[in-house]
Amino acid sequence: SSEGSGEYSRQMANALAVIAVVAVPWNCSRIGHRGNRKALGYHFHGEGQQRGFPLEDEEVFKHYFASPLQHNGTFLELGAHDGVTVSNTLWFERALGWHGMLIEASPIAYKSLERSRARVGNSLHNTVVCAKGQIVRYREPRSVASVTMAGIESSMPTSNKHYRDNSGRRGGFRELL
Repeated sequence: SSEGSGEYSRQMANALAVIAVVAVPWNCSRIGHRGNRKALGYHFHGEGQQRGFPLEDEEVFKHYFASPLQHNGTFLELGAHDGVTVSNTLWFERALGWHGMLIEASPIAYKSLERSRARVGNSLHNTVVCAKGQIVRYREPRSVASVTMAGIESSMPTSNKHYRDNSGRRGGFRELL
C-alpha cells in the first residue's frame, strides 16, 4: 500500500539523517550547547561516559527527532563496536524503542555486540562495508582491551598502524572481501 511505503520511506529518511550526522566529526556536529534536556525528562545513556564522539547521540536527537518526539524509529550503525562503549544508537534503542542494523568488522568486538544488543528487531552483522568486490585489509590488535585501535588499514591513522598491545606484539591482519 502507499501508506506502508510512506512509513518505510520516513523510517529510511530517519536512518539516513542519523548516518549523516554521525559521520560528521564531533567538533563540526556540536551545534549549540547541551540545553536543559533533564527538565524535559531526556536522559542520555552513559551521560558523562565515553561515547562515539562527545554528545553525538544527543545532538542527533535534539536536531532531528525531539520535536515531535519519534518513537520506534530505525537506525543503521556502522562500526557498532561492542554495542555499548562507543554506541551512537543505544540510547535511541532503550529510551525510544528504536531498532536497526548494527555492523561491526572486529570479530572480538562483535562477540560483545551479540551479548549487548541482540534483541528482536535488531540485525547484527560481523562484516565491513566497502565497494563491491573490493578486498579490504583489516588490522585488529590481539588484545580485547585495545580493539578500538582496530580498523580498515587504508583509512587508519598512522599511529594505529604501528600500535603495539601491552605485550609488545603487533596485531595481525585479516582480509575481508
